[in-house]
Amino acid sequence: MMWVEFDVRQPIEVVILTQYSRACAARTLWLAIFTSFYITMTYEEFLDEVTTLLYEMYELDDAAAIKLVMDAQANDYFVKHDDVAEMRTPEQARSDAKALYKARQDKNQTQKKQQQRVQQQRKRQP
Repeated sequence: MMWVEFDVRQPIEVVILTQYSRACAARTLWLAIFTSFYITMTYEEFLDEVTTLLYEMYELDDAAAIKLVMDAQANDYFVKHDDVAEMRTPEQARSDAKALYKARQDKNQTQKKQQQRVQQQRKRQP
């Protein structure tokens, strides 16, 4: 048994791990790491996962997330994923979702800067 002193006005969380619970926690962690790297999906499941991650991570609406994945697919971004099953993992889906969103942000920022340049040039012309 373990005694812990604490101030009742302060929230406290005490976690006591027995030898059994440490072993269970280690096994659970190992399984989570193992499955995130080695579970592969079908090509369609992978695209669905990327779309879902875009929706969840970046709060895009469904239509925007779907359009982003379809545009990437049209630009042959996922060709290797279709050919190589090992590339269709949850971890790769997360990585691809981040890359697609970053590319979208970069494209939007470039377009915004181009529009600002055009507006500045119009103001300068008599």
